[in-house]
Amino acid sequence: MQPLEPGDPAWVGAYRVLARLGMGGMGVVYLGRTPGSRLVAIKVVRGMGTDPEYRRRFAREIRAARSVSGTFTAPVVDADPDATPPWLVTAYLPGLSLDEAIRGFGGAPVGSVRALAAGMAEALAAIHRAGVVHRDFKPSNVMLTAGGPRVIDFGIATPEDATSITRPGAFVGTPGFTSPEQIAGVRIGPASDIFTFGAVLAYAATGTEVFGAGSWQDRMERVSAGRAELSGVTDGDLHRLISQCLRLDPRQRPSAEAVLAQLGPSQFSLQGTGWLPAAVAQEIDRRTALARHPPSPPVGQLSVLTGEPTADPVVMGLPTVDPTIVPAPPAPRSPLSRRSFVIGAVGASVLAGGVAVGLATTQHRARQPAPSTTEAARALPSVSVPLASLKWTVRLGGYFPDVVTMAGGLVLVWIDKTIHALDPATGRQRWSRAGSRGSATGDLAYTSDATQLQLLTAIHASSGATAWTYVGEPDYPDSDVVVAGSVACFGYERTHGLSVSSGSPLWTANFGAKEGIDTTAGVVVVLQDVLVGLEASTGRKKWSYQIADALFPLAGDAMVFVCDKQGTLHALRADNGQHVWQRSDYDLTSGFQCGSGILYTTRPDGQVRALRTRTGELVWSQQVGHGEGRVAGTSNMLTLTGTMLYVAGTDKMTYALDATSGRVLWTYAADVMHNGGPVAAGALVFIGTRDGSVQAISPPTPVGAASASP
Repeated sequence: MQPLEPGDPAWVGAYRVLARLGMGGMGVVYLGRTPGSRLVAIKVVRGMGTDPEYRRRFAREIRAARSVSGTFTAPVVDADPDATPPWLVTAYLPGLSLDEAIRGFGGAPVGSVRALAAGMAEALAAIHRAGVVHRDFKPSNVMLTAGGPRVIDFGIATPEDATSITRPGAFVGTPGFTSPEQIAGVRIGPASDIFTFGAVLAYAATGTEVFGAGSWQDRMERVSAGRAELSGVTDGDLHRLISQCLRLDPRQRPSAEAVLAQLGPSQFSLQGTGWLPAAVAQEIDRRTALARHPPSPPVGQLSVLTGEPTADPVVMGLPTVDPTIVPAPPAPRSPLSRRSFVIGAVGASVLAGGVAVGLATTQHRARQPAPSTTEAARALPSVSVPLASLKWTVRLGGYFPDVVTMAGGLVLVWIDKTIHALDPATGRQRWSRAGSRGSATGDLAYTSDATQLQLLTAIHASSGATAWTYVGEPDYPDSDVVVAGSVACFGYERTHGLSVSSGSPLWTANFGAKEGIDTTAGVVVVLQDVLVGLEASTGRKKWSYQIADALFPLAGDAMVFVCDKQGTLHALRADNGQHVWQRSDYDLTSGFQCGSGILYTTRPDGQVRALRTRTGELVWSQQVGHGEGRVAGTSNMLTLTGTMLYVAGTDKMTYALDATSGRVLWTYAADVMHNGGPVAAGALVFIGTRDGSVQAISPPTPVGAASASP
């Protein structure tokens, strides 16, 4: 989800518009709410929506889409082809697209791919029985939900007897996921969808596009010539099925019903997420939970039908302030006090990467704890924000780096089930080896093997040589490995402690760590259905703390911090689990960092706060971006290095803040992955970007040098 933009409607028909879900060549898709408070997806046609002929054809498409029924499609709720512009409403399906799943977690195991194939084939069978051709069947149009896979976007689906709805010479489809007959511009039928079904299935099985990368012309040329690369499909039955679907002659491809017959009975139920890899299922469950709390309707937009302003006059009438950081005023000592404070971000508008970025002033409201002393952060004057520069960039292949970190004097990157070690000065690769998502501490990097779930390997980061291998029960570290003294700890269904030096097992505790693990002061903190503190040396339970639907505990400064589903941040003593303080107005997705007695927090609205670990007192607040993460269910990612706090912003900017004052020292335009924030070493800062690259940034001031306070 993305925030609404200027000019976006507040209403479409009777449906309240909440956020943007996506945009394509035919229009914009919004998240909306029905009068009965159900969430829906609203597609508003742009461009050709004023063409009378297009309107007639769009109306025919709507009738065809309404005729499609099936368990694995998104039903049409409402539509108005005569509106200006025309629109279509379908059921909203929380989850993630197949494209997001593959880019984020890699190719799926054979069982999951076969189950997916059955769901997609059943959806296509329903579409084709209604006499409709989808025409844009691709990974981003397959949603993975708690109710199984669903085929979406009938915006360009057409009845089989319809002519093209595009202008002459225009191409409808997606290079790499289109059929030869679409490219040739001839009449297409259901067999066209079967061809793209084969390409989607191969993508799900291997994690790479079957017709390769490169320009759209190169990919379409390979499609037309039938040059599919299927060597990565190792299962014989799947290889056979995909090959049949990718035949150049449409008459030789199987029908959707024939695909279902060839697949036979599935060993998995498509209800729920048990048929998917654990990491994908967990992400779907997380997004489904977040969808229960959709974003509030924005203000200041215009209604499509009435043109009446919907702005709240009280909100719109709030005064602006100078672009400064303004501290919260002193609070009454009552623990129930609630007061307003104003936070203004650094007001310089900078040009980075060809995009103008303005850090606007904003107003926020937060609940404060009862402080023992006056919160005394000073207001800072407006300053210009210098830009960092690019030192080097390395494209590693694949997409979405899982982890970028420093260990053994090298930059370690986990991407596409491979670990790469890069020279920090030049970006030159020192070594690489197979390995799924992991972590690093000191000179050791830890990685699990996705094909052998009981395998955990420790690697000397400086050389890539294996230090030791642990083979145990099938409970590999889905979360990071954390090191407490001489003990390396990880967990999923249960938590394990291994010797750092040898990998030999020391203890196993019957407490899961599915929702996170961390350590401080000789205590390992794990979270599943309950927050538990374990003695690091023995695995013995020291304490437990009941908390509902929490995620990502952070341990540091002999304290433990965790946020619940109500948005309350809890602070506990690590030695005995005693509750010390709490603050409201946070979010499950909030990221934390801890150091030198300060807890650094971030929220989906873009606000970064520094709190004292022992009391929860506010030290400073800073607005980073414009709250782009709120509707997307994400937050800025924080990394603390010495006196520098690095922020990977949801606004596709990287920020360096003075950790002591919150002052923004420099910025850099980059779409950084939010699995891990920037890391610093020497005079450089390293980031991983969504296109599978690692970049070394050279700050305008030396890393670790914080500006003097005025």
